[in-house]
Amino acid sequence: MNCISILFVTMICMVMVTPYCVAAENPTVEINATMAELDSIYLDIIINNPSQTELYLTGLDLSISDPVGADLSSKWKTPLLLKANESTKYRNKHSLIGGDPLLRFYQTGSANITVTGSLFLEEGTRAFEVPFHKEITLILNTEEGKHTTSPNVTASDYYIHRLFDEEGEVVEIITTTNISIHNPNNVALIISELEYEVFAMHKKDEKLKLNSTLPRGIFSCNEIIEPMDTFVYSGEQRISDSKIIQYFSGNETKYIKVRGTAFLIPNETGWNPSYFEPKFNSIIVINETAKNDTNQIDDASTQERDLSGFQAIFTITCLLIVCCIHILNKK
Repeated sequence: MNCISILFVTMICMVMVTPYCVAAENPTVEINATMAELDSIYLDIIINNPSQTELYLTGLDLSISDPVGADLSSKWKTPLLLKANESTKYRNKHSLIGGDPLLRFYQTGSANITVTGSLFLEEGTRAFEVPFHKEITLILNTEEGKHTTSPNVTASDYYIHRLFDEEGEVVEIITTTNISIHNPNNVALIISELEYEVFAMHKKDEKLKLNSTLPRGIFSCNEIIEPMDTFVYSGEQRISDSKIIQYFSGNETKYIKVRGTAFLIPNETGWNPSYFEPKFNSIIVINETAKNDTNQIDDASTQERDLSGFQAIFTITCLLIVCCIHILNKK
């Protein structure tokens, strides 16, 4: 009887303890990422509750690697109910960050993302935390029917503005480089980056050879080029290098070489290709008789000299008026 009693008590204890063991099973997490817009994604956190009791999600910590680069910490007053043996989806929208990770994402069409975080849960009076770590792949969706064509990039103009000192010597040169980008597509394009180099060349034996390297330019923004439209980037450089000043001070024809690359992406998802990286290499010829070379005087200096003369005349006139008033008052 003693053995049977012990066995019976043991079975009763197992029956009583089993539900608590099942209830203590922690939720599991699955994560999916899809493109929401061109520059953002939807992150779906699917929480599975395998226990036999209801749980409540009271908060969430989240960290996402590049090209999302987001951190999220949320605690809410009304907990989210996680029913027993059911799954619940929690969705967040996150913007993609710029820079090299985003460029690589558009170049390759996919990106591996690491999502790390913790779920904050309650079961009755018990509060506990469940950490998770997931690696997922974000895919840039494209459709064969929505085809795009590479834009045309050219260095179209190069302007020179000389600044003179009081003795008529050139002390500084302001150069303006105009780069045209034409969008031949039915979808707008975003200029993510434009980088170029400028070289002063001289002609010898009918061949162009390098004379000087001018300051390079980098243009990084989200400028939009509408369909069938042309955007002109205008970059200004101030140069005080004596060798370059000497090059531009002569009367001979100037040959300016402008080369570079642009990085553009469609303003909508689903287009193929998903990015463009056109290169350009242009030679611009500048003659001394060209319009862009007639403005050789420092307008600011001229205005200052004119203003100084005006101020002198104005001051003398004011003094004469004051003297006249003083004399009249004495009379």
